[in-house]
Amino acid sequence: MRTDRVWAPPAHWRSCTAVALAAFGLAAAAGCGSPATEAGTATVTASRSDYRPVAPLPARVLPATLSTAAVASDAVATEAAIPVAASDEAAAGAPSDTATAAAAASPSVAQTTDLSPPAAVVAAAPVCPPRGLTGALRHTEGTAGHVYNDLVLRNKGSVACRLTGYPDVRFVDADGAVFGAPADDTDDGPATAVLLPAGGTATAMLRITQAGIQRGCTAASQTRLAAALRVTPPDGGAVTLSVPLSGGITACVSSSVRQLLIGPLTST
Repeated sequence: MRTDRVWAPPAHWRSCTAVALAAFGLAAAAGCGSPATEAGTATVTASRSDYRPVAPLPARVLPATLSTAAVASDAVATEAAIPVAASDEAAAGAPSDTATAAAAASPSVAQTTDLSPPAAVVAAAPVCPPRGLTGALRHTEGTAGHVYNDLVLRNKGSVACRLTGYPDVRFVDADGAVFGAPADDTDDGPATAVLLPAGGTATAMLRITQAGIQRGCTAASQTRLAAALRVTPPDGGAVTLSVPLSGGITACVSSSVRQLLIGPLTST
């Protein structure tokens, strides 16, 4: 058996983390503690006769002939080898032509969604009984010579019902007497049946022409204060609703003066 003296670092040196410097192939020790001023030695026992001490590898030094131009040319070659990135528009997730065409072919939810009840459901519902309805005027707006209102009929029952067409509207004075001409229909074409669920409403536009601008209704003796409207729903028979007129309206007495105009009931 033989022994050889092999160089070993002193035991009090701290462990260090090796940092690879790929550009130059160098290995450096980072974060090390302060080394001792003199190297220590250790004795290693070798059991093989052909054992030879292993010398530390020499540090790789950048050849002096490597110029800045050579380094720059290597960088250009490396950049050329990298595939060109996609355009900013593609990187931002812009849809392809195929995706755009597919989206255009598919109808939107707003185009395909119909919230109205099926016609068979509306037709199967019973006609709203007048006693199951209440009436009111909403959204009053005045223009030159006319006042526009929404005549709203509400289903106060617990079962859905339907209404179709134009309600009949007349003026009523404070004593409950009906006077003046009935409302003319706007004649907006065939009326559509409207389904009123429990608590649901249907609306018709009501136009009232102001008194004093129509022939036969220019003098005070030709007018009367209307306290309410008498409304007969479509298919309501003889049963009517009373819709109050807040503050009253000066109405024409003559049945030949067409002061009222009513539109068809529509879904609210």
